[in-house]
Amino acid sequence: MNKNLGLIGAGEFGNFATKVLKMLPDFKLVAIADTNENSALNLAKKYNAKVYRNYIDLLKNKNVDIVLINTPNFLHAKMSMDCISYGKKVMCEKPLGINIREIELVRKHLVKNKGILLVNFLLPRSDIYQKLHKIISTKDYGELKYIHIENLATESTIESKWYWQKEKSGGWFLTADIHFYDLVNFLLDHNSKVVSAKEYIKHNRTVSILTELCNQDVRIDVFHDFAAGYNRARLTAKFVFDKADIQINGWIPTQMIVRTSDGNKIIKEKIDREIIYQKLVAENISELAKMSHIDSIDHINHVFEGSQIAFSAQKIADRME
Repeated sequence: MNKNLGLIGAGEFGNFATKVLKMLPDFKLVAIADTNENSALNLAKKYNAKVYRNYIDLLKNKNVDIVLINTPNFLHAKMSMDCISYGKKVMCEKPLGINIREIELVRKHLVKNKGILLVNFLLPRSDIYQKLHKIISTKDYGELKYIHIENLATESTIESKWYWQKEKSGGWFLTADIHFYDLVNFLLDHNSKVVSAKEYIKHNRTVSILTELCNQDVRIDVFHDFAAGYNRARLTAKFVFDKADIQINGWIPTQMIVRTSDGNKIIKEKIDREIIYQKLVAENISELAKMSHIDSIDHINHVFEGSQIAFSAQKIADRME
């Protein structure tokens, strides 16, 4: 059965979301809402979609089955609840809200209205992290002892003011590192806790953040540098086991290196990063179309856990300033 999509937010993320439609032949973009009407019109021309300045008018369109939210963080919770109220399935960009109260309100609204919502986390869906999850579960290389995630990134180039305002973004632990908290909880089956957190600020802007977590006997460090520049941008994730160490390269993972006493084994993706990225988003949209209300409750409970880590880290970092 064909599914009709509505898009709220025709900016950079919104444009990217539409690129995945070529991987979803049973889905059609039929409506776009953005306060910047020109942005919406330019995108709508490609898909012969209707344009709305007010997203509520899009939600009133009974032809829309699924809504994709690609707007600034401080709009996510309210828009998600409105989508649910109008009976739409909704995929929201992370984070779901900018504080625990907002996320709890969305969760209660979802339960009350028997809604269906999915937050667009991608890393646990990747083939490489699926393989790693199996390695951890089966203990092929003994117990996992340590995780180190190091992301040298380029957020310092972002010009949108709201990114740099905690009251609108929720802070960088939520905006940037929630991906990694979600990933760690997936790999270790939840229950990760914050041990310490530090936010490094220079000239009134965050330049890096560091979080130390623990999950039973596993120690986890997550370091995120925002000013590395495009020439140094990279992510490496290292996993130390009793009998091996594994390194995964790429924010969207493209390579896994398994080092044992017998030598190295290299697993590489056969398609490029951009295609993998689109494929993972497409899989989330397909999953949402099939998702039940009960599935959605389980999902949002998982999202709530990862969000709590981010908010705890931010509180600790704020006290350290």
